[in-house]
Amino acid sequence: MGVPSINIFVRHSADCEHKDDRFYKRCDCKKWLEWFANGKQHRISAKTRSWTTAEDVVALKRDQYKDGNIAAAVANVTPEAPTGSKRPTIADKIPLFVTAKRSAGRGEVTLDKYETELPRFEQFMKKRSKFYPEDITTDDLIAYQGTWDELYPSKLTRAKVQERLKSFVRFACTVAHAAEVLDRSKFQAVKIKKSDHQKADPFTDAQVDKMLAKIPVVFAGSDIDLVKLRGRLTALIHLMVSTGIAITDACRLRKADFENGWLDINRQKTETKVRIQLDAPLVKELLLVKNGNPEYVFWDGSAKLPSLTGLFQKHLRRVMKAAGCYKKGNLSHRFRDTYAEFLFDRGCSITQVAAALGDSEATVRKHYQKHASDDRLAQLPQRTFEVRA
Repeated sequence: MGVPSINIFVRHSADCEHKDDRFYKRCDCKKWLEWFANGKQHRISAKTRSWTTAEDVVALKRDQYKDGNIAAAVANVTPEAPTGSKRPTIADKIPLFVTAKRSAGRGEVTLDKYETELPRFEQFMKKRSKFYPEDITTDDLIAYQGTWDELYPSKLTRAKVQERLKSFVRFACTVAHAAEVLDRSKFQAVKIKKSDHQKADPFTDAQVDKMLAKIPVVFAGSDIDLVKLRGRLTALIHLMVSTGIAITDACRLRKADFENGWLDINRQKTETKVRIQLDAPLVKELLLVKNGNPEYVFWDGSAKLPSLTGLFQKHLRRVMKAAGCYKKGNLSHRFRDTYAEFLFDRGCSITQVAAALGDSEATVRKHYQKHASDDRLAQLPQRTFEVRA
């Protein structure tokens, strides 16, 4: 027998705004197939909400008719990812997108976030039986955003995740389609209030001393790996308290970055140059840290840098809890706050602190409001009068 004409139609939900058009392609409703063959009318679910995936099912059914496999042709569909399709899938686009970002000079931490977050989106779409970029709808993005509250408790994090997702959609979809699904009236940006920003929370000198004292307690033992870990953690805290360096930059620190007595690096996050003179004992301590790698201080070169950063944060969390100074949500950044507080207390200006931290003056003003206000007030001219007896 010949190959019948197989059509796709939509079974709309009751609240779908396109329910009067059974051939509307872009809604999120269930797609079905219908055809007439061998004197019988056939209607089966395509097991997808995607029109393009339903087209793949149509092609499969036609091939089954061509091969004479009538039983399979009229059987119900088992939903699965498309195979043999020439159209790139969402899964295909992710590594291409990451490669493009790497070529554009994005840092390894940012690339790692893409490699972690985008597969989550791909799996979410797969559960909705959607596999191609052209399947993505505004409803999909809104539904996916609705799963973030538990995964990303911080509004600041959700805003960053949203921007990275939008960047991927613009890359994977056509310009017109990306503009449609990212319609701001439907996929609104996460609104950040001043109260959502983490406030500066520096450690006191007593808290720093207590943390250092707890390292041999928390990681007690004579095993050589524990001995090395104690040395690395002690040096890491000394470094971050003394320079305000972010933990990501600390983990990738090279011995060549400070051997002349000056910390001289470009921040991973902003690519801003940081140059700070180090205390001689700190330089000596960093050079003596043992990790089995002749080039790096804390990284042995085997694990991914984000993994190493996460491991050190885990260790620091244990130490902070033992010292009674742990606060959820602002872990290693508190060392950065501690260094900024140290500089401000010794009369440094906003400009000097920004240069030392590798941040813009605007960022420092926003994060350290009290000191920013004092700095501006100190710059106001003062009127003087001659004192008369």
